[in-house]
Amino acid sequence: MTILFVSSGFVGAEENQNLNNNVTYKNICGYCHDTGIGPEITGRKLPVEYTTYIVRHGFRAMPAFPETHVDKDALITVAKFIEAAPPLAERQAATSKE
Repeated sequence: MTILFVSSGFVGAEENQNLNNNVTYKNICGYCHDTGIGPEITGRKLPVEYTTYIVRHGFRAMPAFPETHVDKDALITVAKFIEAAPPLAERQAATSKE
């Protein structure tokens, strides 16, 4: 399985960057962590270092994702999103208002 990450190219466009991070999160992490398969990881302020370690090494039922599956830049970007993102219920409420 190969995952391709495409940058928006809009440096400094915070709203656009948050949207892209959310899409990356939703496509990779949210598949398990927003559906009850894995624990909810947003809204917990998990440090970037913790998230990147767990992603690379795995933890309990979560498999490791090597750099061939998630590149370093994409991993750091999504880890920053996870650290700052509100809990799932708040993200869903914000999405339903749009």
